[in-house]
Amino acid sequence: MGGDNNRLKDKILSTTMRKPDFKRDYGIGKTSEEKSLPDIKEIFYKDLELDENQFAPFDYISDKIKVELKTRDDIKFVDGKFIHPSGELESLYFDKVKLLNAIKENKYRIQFLEEEPLRFFICWKCSGEYFYWEILFKENGWLKNGNDYFIEYQNRDRGKGYIHPTPVINVKVENIKKAEFT
Repeated sequence: MGGDNNRLKDKILSTTMRKPDFKRDYGIGKTSEEKSLPDIKEIFYKDLELDENQFAPFDYISDKIKVELKTRDDIKFVDGKFIHPSGELESLYFDKVKLLNAIKENKYRIQFLEEEPLRFFICWKCSGEYFYWEILFKENGWLKNGNDYFIEYQNRDRGKGYIHPTPVINVKVENIKKAEFT
């Protein structure tokens, strides 16, 4: 499964109209985070705020939940499928470090602070529509829904000026929910 997805991602990267540019893409993401805040509050939790720390692992935070937004303007949702100009996608991805951060934070809350775990969401904004996956936890703080995704490496410039392998979590489309507005 992961190999086919790698070939599709290579095709996507080779057919994308523009080359990846960390600074430009970072700016697009930040702008999207600011503009999406009212929608994110409506979808998830009214007290969410943008995290002011530019290196924070999640974009929106509160005392109950955290949400990471991934903006993908080149992906459309058509007839229950995620479609990129190069073809249908079997998964949507985010950096593995975000999942590891969520696990670490909740294990600490549960084991050392004896507090309730936070809820963590990955949210994709695809051509103006919102979709999400919730990271679910067992009582001991370990991941509950590990079968929802697969892991692979992508070669990316993560703002350091050179390309290096980055582990990503590919959430299978059947596990991604469409956000409904009330």
